[in-house]
Amino acid sequence: MAFGQSARARSMLLSSLAVLILVAGCDAGGISIYWGQNGNEGTLAETCATGNYDFVNIAFLPTFGNGQTPMINLAGHCDPYSNGCTKVSPDIKSCQAKGIKVMLSLGGGAGSYYLTSAADARQVATYLWNNFLGGKSSSRPLGDAVLDGIDFDIEGGTNQHWDDLARYLSAYSNRGKKVYLTAAPQCPFPDAWVGGALKTGLFDYVWVQFYNNPPCQYSSGALSNLEDAWKQWTSDIPAAKIFLGLPAAADAAGSGFIPAGDLTSKVLPAIKGSAKYGGGTNLHWADLARHLSSYSNQGKKVYLTAAPQCPFPDAWVGGALETGLFDYVWVQFYNNPPCQYTSGSIGGLEAAWKQWTSDIPATKIFLGLPAAPDAAGSGFIPAADLTSNVLPAIKDSDKYGGVMLWSKYYDDQSGYSSAIKSDV
Repeated sequence: MAFGQSARARSMLLSSLAVLILVAGCDAGGISIYWGQNGNEGTLAETCATGNYDFVNIAFLPTFGNGQTPMINLAGHCDPYSNGCTKVSPDIKSCQAKGIKVMLSLGGGAGSYYLTSAADARQVATYLWNNFLGGKSSSRPLGDAVLDGIDFDIEGGTNQHWDDLARYLSAYSNRGKKVYLTAAPQCPFPDAWVGGALKTGLFDYVWVQFYNNPPCQYSSGALSNLEDAWKQWTSDIPAAKIFLGLPAAADAAGSGFIPAGDLTSKVLPAIKGSAKYGGGTNLHWADLARHLSSYSNQGKKVYLTAAPQCPFPDAWVGGALETGLFDYVWVQFYNNPPCQYTSGSIGGLEAAWKQWTSDIPATKIFLGLPAAPDAAGSGFIPAADLTSNVLPAIKDSDKYGGVMLWSKYYDDQSGYSSAIKSDV
């Protein structure tokens, strides 16, 4: 990741850098974002309120180690020298209340950080525990909020003793709340800085930066370099999940940006089969559905719903949907060009709709759509097109249930539901 200065020159590009797992907002995956290096990116609370992110990495703590006084830098958001960053505490708690894990990211592309010994690593771990995690200190830079863990975005200094720091931090999990460890290595394998630390097996999530590294990134339709690197990372690193790290916009990195259409149609299908892919697994969802459904026998009915992708069958919950236990299924007809509405063409969507409504034994099928153009990479349908072209073509089905929108945040901005409600 980059590191920059508050509102000067080119702040940080981190506001535009996201670790993308699944573009669509479904239960199979999530999105991790770095926040803190651009004063124009909105508050932390506003970031979490979008509903887009499962992890937020507060960037950065760029000064620590070798006896230095640790210092956080949140660019234009607050002044740590006057304890101004304590105002972020309520925002952290707000994010966590939504189920979002909030991490402190160490390092960055610039700064003064390195560890001189195992003892130095222990001292830094103690500082992090007392000042950002579950310990106690009279001078916590972010106030009394307890972060979920520590992210290693190490891009300088030396490659020594990061494994020691990981061990010391992980040991604090024995005191109650788990301390999550994450890392953001470069895609050339092994990472020059934290390669040794990653071998400890202590890291929960690793978001590998597949950008600014031509030998292992996607380039002009060529997938092989990225795919080869992905296979090595997922086979050789004992982390719980590996994430595909990408710039969220073309100007957010020097190279490696992947257009949303290419990501969803070419890249993700090639890597999602890995058991370590951050998007999860397609196993045992049918078992979970059966167990949940059985509770309906104890009184109040337990309704089951699902949000699969429109390519049929869904790669994640296709088997579960065949159980016939689901009451409502909102199929995501976006971020999937082969089966979504495109520039007045309804053929792909209509064909997929017919397959879903004929082959899935659910009570009702819903047409899942983004509520605004910015809510998805592709597949937005203008309200007029939806009501005049699309709905008349699909509403004849006995299983037609209505429209599902992603998400409340975008609907508030666009007023989409109000525009279509009378026709749905």
